[in-house]
Amino acid sequence: MGASENYDNDSEQDLTSIEKYNDMIFKRKSYYFDIDEFEMIVNYYLEKQDWVKALDAIEYSKKLHPFVPRLLVKEADLLGATGQHEEALELIARIELIEHRNPELFLIKGSLLSEINSTDKAIAAYIRAADLSCEAKDEVYISIAYEYQNLEKFEKAIEYLKHALQTNPANEDALYEIGFCFEQIDKPDQMITFLQAFLDEHPYCDHAWNSLGSAELRQGNHGNAIDAFDYALAINEDFVTAYFNKGSALIATDRFIEAIEIYEQSVSFDIAGSLAYHQIGYCHEQLGNFDKAIVMYNKATKIDNEFAESWISLARLYSDKNKHVEAIYAVKKALEKEEDNSEYWCLYAHIQGKAGLIEEAKLAYDKAIEIDLFNVDTWLSYSDLLFQNDYFDESIDVLNNGIKNNPSAAKLYYRLGAYFISVGYETDAEDVLYHALTMDFEKHDQLFEFMPQAKSNLFILDLINSFKEA
Repeated sequence: MGASENYDNDSEQDLTSIEKYNDMIFKRKSYYFDIDEFEMIVNYYLEKQDWVKALDAIEYSKKLHPFVPRLLVKEADLLGATGQHEEALELIARIELIEHRNPELFLIKGSLLSEINSTDKAIAAYIRAADLSCEAKDEVYISIAYEYQNLEKFEKAIEYLKHALQTNPANEDALYEIGFCFEQIDKPDQMITFLQAFLDEHPYCDHAWNSLGSAELRQGNHGNAIDAFDYALAINEDFVTAYFNKGSALIATDRFIEAIEIYEQSVSFDIAGSLAYHQIGYCHEQLGNFDKAIVMYNKATKIDNEFAESWISLARLYSDKNKHVEAIYAVKKALEKEEDNSEYWCLYAHIQGKAGLIEEAKLAYDKAIEIDLFNVDTWLSYSDLLFQNDYFDESIDVLNNGIKNNPSAAKLYYRLGAYFISVGYETDAEDVLYHALTMDFEKHDQLFEFMPQAKSNLFILDLINSFKEA
């Protein structure tokens, strides 16, 4: 591919210079180029991300034009891009001696210092660049904000993000980051107030309306959130994120039919794809339209075979319909994508248990526990599988191991007590339940939820009443 095919936005003269330079390299000759030509050639290779050729061009330029600051600034940038941070900073220090009013120099310096975690110095360099009236000043302010975020000084980050939005109200990154910072300092009301004032001045900023909707949604102000998303969509009917956010607000208020309509509108956008169908499936599931939900989840997986959440939703629904083969296939697909997800392994174990594949279920529960020792519900489900299938001793062992890893989980003691009662080990049951009641008396109803017949057991009622009276 010739130079003209790669650089078709530049002038004919620029293309001629590039071809001339390539010809020189190919024929191993020496040609003369002025400084402007060299800068253009270096930029050409920078755009192609061909660092080696860009550095070669700079090295050749230095033979013809020693210590030209414009080209040395490019060299410093390239040294940084290739991981040579110390060399880059040393070169910048030399350039600064004679080129101390070049904003690009300080932008590169700030980036280099940021990469080596010299945050305070990076901020100083970026501020210097901003003071020199560099182009894209809003991006410089965002860079400063990132540095303050790294220092967890979110109030200072907000200050500079506001500067960025004053410079360029359409900067989407600044709007996103300022929302993040307000979240970090837990001041959502201030975020809403800021956005309302911002929108008074810039009422047609779709991203600001979307950010306001998201802030209102986090506060539980669903009506205000939906109104804000509607404004965003009125300004920009192709705003996919606003469709999804409005859908979330509708789901939060159980308006599933309306949410389906919103997600269906977003389906036409390629970016929506699998997630849109997944959300439609979720809404149908909440409405009890389980067959329609399955159809939608399957559509989601056809668009994106890697979409674990849709596979796991299918697994649950197939399991509820006792379609064990389909359920096992679906959960396996989910585990291919997220093999370290303990909840997926628990569902896999539950499905295997329902299908009567007890040994396979035990292996799945073992895997879930290996991933997360502290999920009490996993220990309870595992022990229940064993207990219901007459593996009494193993169920007791599982609960004891669960208690060893979660000694403050009263649930485990109540379940252990229930098992002992069921086989007539009243002395063991009394010891365990006494401990459970001492730990958390309010949870004693869990004993009756698992074993309703315990409500007629005088031994248990007397023990519980002794704690009530105490």
